[in-house]
Amino acid sequence: MAVRTLPIGSRVMRLPRYGFTLVELLVVIAIIGTLVGLLLPAVQAARESARRTQCVNQLKQMGVACHNHLSTHGVFPTGGSHIWPGIEIRGGAVAGPDTQTIGWGFQLLPFLEQPAVFNIPRGYDGNMPRDEVLQFIGNLVIPLYICPSRRGAERLDGVLSDYAACHPADEPQPVPQSAVPRNASRLDQFWYGSFHSADPPRRHGGVYHGIIARARYVDPVSPSKVTDGLSNTILIGEKWLNSTRYSAGDWHDNLGWTDGWDPDTTRSTGYTPRNDAALPIRGQRGYDDTLPYSFGGAHPGRMNTLMGDGSVRGMLLDIDRLVLNYLGDRRDGQPASL
Repeated sequence: MAVRTLPIGSRVMRLPRYGFTLVELLVVIAIIGTLVGLLLPAVQAARESARRTQCVNQLKQMGVACHNHLSTHGVFPTGGSHIWPGIEIRGGAVAGPDTQTIGWGFQLLPFLEQPAVFNIPRGYDGNMPRDEVLQFIGNLVIPLYICPSRRGAERLDGVLSDYAACHPADEPQPVPQSAVPRNASRLDQFWYGSFHSADPPRRHGGVYHGIIARARYVDPVSPSKVTDGLSNTILIGEKWLNSTRYSAGDWHDNLGWTDGWDPDTTRSTGYTPRNDAALPIRGQRGYDDTLPYSFGGAHPGRMNTLMGDGSVRGMLLDIDRLVLNYLGDRRDGQPASL
């Protein structure tokens, strides 16, 4: 800025300078950058807290739905009977939980204000086969089944779900799963033996000790069968997913709530829960084949769990695997609680 001088007698008055020096400007920029660096994590933490609260509320609604199902049918919903199921129809209406092939996510729909979706098969002539389930239901998103910390419902093309029923193991599993013994004498202790086998219940029925049990293999569960107490037994929790496959889905996350007894809808407390991460997928070097059977989620360091009494509790992911498995088993008699 040019300086103008005005003669006043023998004295000269100088007008003041206005502006910032380069050093002052750099200091201000540094202060602003520091404040932004401090504020962004706080803003992100606040947003995640809100998303986690929404996730808790969604699980609470599922808990209310499970207990409304209990009031209507006298039992909790079941996990369906097998993978890629159709829908069992009896007398022109959707069959009850004891014989239903499709899992708990579908069975809860009339209690989650989704009767129109649940009644799509009503009046169908015979059982609805899988290809027609996909045709009529396979592109329907149930926003309640999507964790807001993970993927927005508007990003999905179909029936993916972020929650799974709890299935305990007879004992926690080795890591990786390839270490599981395959000899017949020990097969029943492990997930593959109980989870994917099509054998009759006399062989594998002893391991279905979750509140949401496998239909047709064991009877649906009533509160009297939860001898450890409903408040001490996990009903539904958040499942682990590969963060690179949120929108595309994965082999264990492709049929969502329309699946039956499969990792889409059921996970095991026999495996270590963990946070979602971008990890190798099946067929790539370093793939961990225990992950698709594990609980976990997108909330840092913890997951939300729905207990049998309808309460929702946060669980740290570093929980001891024995304690976690006790919480998954409704009748093991072990003193464990969250």
